[in-house]
Amino acid sequence: MFFAQRRATQGGGLLEKMEQIFEAAGFGGIVQDGERVAIKVQVGERGNATHLRPALVRRIVRRVRYHGGRPFVTDSGSEGARADAIGHLLLAAEHGFDLAALGAPFLVADGLDGLDAVDLPHPADRDPIPVAGAIARADSTIVLTHVTAGPTFGFCGALHNLGYLGTASARRHRLTHRPTARALAGDPMLAPRQAPDPDDRLPDPSIADAMVEAFAAIARAKSGKLAFVNILLDITPDPDGHPWSDAPIVPDIGILASRDPVALDQASIDFLNGQPGLSGTRLANPACADKLSDLYPDVDWSMALAYAERLGLGTRPYELLII
Repeated sequence: MFFAQRRATQGGGLLEKMEQIFEAAGFGGIVQDGERVAIKVQVGERGNATHLRPALVRRIVRRVRYHGGRPFVTDSGSEGARADAIGHLLLAAEHGFDLAALGAPFLVADGLDGLDAVDLPHPADRDPIPVAGAIARADSTIVLTHVTAGPTFGFCGALHNLGYLGTASARRHRLTHRPTARALAGDPMLAPRQAPDPDDRLPDPSIADAMVEAFAAIARAKSGKLAFVNILLDITPDPDGHPWSDAPIVPDIGILASRDPVALDQASIDFLNGQPGLSGTRLANPACADKLSDLYPDVDWSMALAYAERLGLGTRPYELLII
């Protein structure tokens, strides 16, 4: 597990550290000459202003090209502005995810209407899992995640990015996604709530299981060809797929990178909970030890990590190396 702090140092600022952590973590080893390398991102919904910064993605593109890969940046369909590839591409360009800014093309992973999917074997030998075509067909994948909290899983990190939001086809996403806030099911311009609504349905543990199982299907199909970077900046109470950005709940932290997604997400949560909570945010108690549970007391954020560990996707204990 590799960590680069947010503060500028003699080695450079945030952009330089993106490239440094890529090399320190050995990510060049998953890239072979001429291979198609997917850089999985989440471009954010229209109205969200704290999504992943394209300038950070560009630095990963540079490292992939340096190692001989043919990078493309990708995200798959969802609801709202990303309901089909036309709207998704327009939104991506609005948020700076275009060829000029990234240095690589942006592709919608599941095609024009969200139905371009490849069935991968289910880790528990149940029905195959449809995975967005561009992710399934890429030779290797780098998962670049802007960390946030969230109402469905409590935490949105690498497991969430690859296993749920982006890589299952949009068709699967629409069938399995059950928002816990009525605002997501109705008018996208509705403001976020300041506290959970008691009328909202409680999270269903099977959704977390489905997310991890989709992640496992991809991980097994791409054994040795996955790498993960978590960006711990502007950590908001809601995922980037919400059409707003509430105030960040903790100060900016930095960047974490690992080949082990379970350890990466656990370390990200540890860093998040170890920071002083910011006052004037949605945190009820900024001094609390578990900020994710403070935001979403009905959600057990550890469930997905525990299940991923049981499936052999990684381990929650980790060793931290600071670059």
